[in-house]
Amino acid sequence: MIIMRLIEPNDQMHVQKASETLSDDFLSHLPSLNIGEAVVLGLMTPVPAMVKVSEFSGKLSCGDLDIESIWREMMLKEP
Repeated sequence: MIIMRLIEPNDQMHVQKASETLSDDFLSHLPSLNIGEAVVLGLMTPVPAMVKVSEFSGKLSCGDLDIESIWREMMLKEP
């Protein structure tokens, strides 16, 4: 699980019930997490860990690929 800032006590309790390894101490930190901070826990970590994720500096894009144009470019590049 990757848990970001949670303020609502009901949400915090739900997350704590879903994870056996989330202690009351980590739970008390959830409302004070800043942007990009999270608690990581589960089978991938032996103990819950607080992490900070850097801001994404790449290019955001979405939508469908123009497969026809991509295919045409590939065909022109082949010998």
